[in-house]
Amino acid sequence: MPTHVYTVYCQEANPEVVIARLSLFDFHGFEEEANQVLAYSQQELDKAALTNVVDSLGAKLVDVASIPDQNWNEQWESSFQPILFEEKVYVRAAFHEAHPNPGVIDIVITPEMAFGTGHHPTTAMVIQSILGMDLKEKSLFDFGAGTGILAILAHKCGAAPVSGVEIEHRAVESASSNTLLNDCPEIQINQGDSMPEIEPVDVILANVNRRVILETIPSFSKYLKKTGKLIVSGILHLDQHIVKETASAHNFIHTGTLQQGDWLCMSFQRS
Repeated sequence: MPTHVYTVYCQEANPEVVIARLSLFDFHGFEEEANQVLAYSQQELDKAALTNVVDSLGAKLVDVASIPDQNWNEQWESSFQPILFEEKVYVRAAFHEAHPNPGVIDIVITPEMAFGTGHHPTTAMVIQSILGMDLKEKSLFDFGAGTGILAILAHKCGAAPVSGVEIEHRAVESASSNTLLNDCPEIQINQGDSMPEIEPVDVILANVNRRVILETIPSFSKYLKKTGKLIVSGILHLDQHIVKETASAHNFIHTGTLQQGDWLCMSFQRS
């Protein structure tokens, strides 16, 4: 199956904003280079709808190309570099050496182009949030689990039980494989496109996008214990007010915000 590559020239638009808006379409990966964003999809998308979104941002869709199928993850893996967070967490692939400091939490992830390795600010800020929480014996649910990196870290920080949901079948397989790589077989990641019916938990993590967060906040409120914590990421600073307002309408109190570039990670507590 060929891969369709959509090239967006950012002009005066912020590439991070462009990627955030394009993530609402069925793309499986993005690359940013020389004031351009390359967006990859396994199917032909509605060019008119894409053009409208891109134009509204002050950018321009300049090319659509189809290229033969290839092992994208193999290429992605070849450029994957380990990353150290706050001298506390080391995220690496299996072909990297472990961190020399035995006190550092070691997380082994099979790199996936689409599903997160900790390098993107949205994931990095949730990792920072996890490190700032006392998760010992706290139940936790990871909404939009991707590679499972956040669920794995939470479990290694003491959270239990830990479970999650992910819409992409391939991501579920990736997350399940990664939980085993990290000796966390207790973590359960299932496939689904909405918040499942679960017993209320102490913490919910949601590293997704604005639309999904806004749609799912009522369910987050339903399945969080009273005084439970909600961490949402994948939000642009332009969207923080609507996220705050929606959360407030569903019994959440805003307790803090992290920012990297134009990306935000927001923390809430259920009242």
